[in-house]
Amino acid sequence: MDFGGRAPLRATARSWGDQVKYVEADVKEHLRLTARQVCPDGIVAWTCESEANPEEVLEAGSR
Repeated sequence: MDFGGRAPLRATARSWGDQVKYVEADVKEHLRLTARQVCPDGIVAWTCESEANPEEVLEAGSR
């Protein structure tokens, strides 16, 4: 879930093919987060409060 429509995050999600669904959203309350990665079971695997680093996203997704 990307709250800012960042091209690097979009590209990182595409690198996983159909395993990851990239969602760009504008929300009323984002709790100071700029992005988050949520697993299919609802567990939040990664969050970001500043500029997202695609390498951190890849690391979280490989766990």
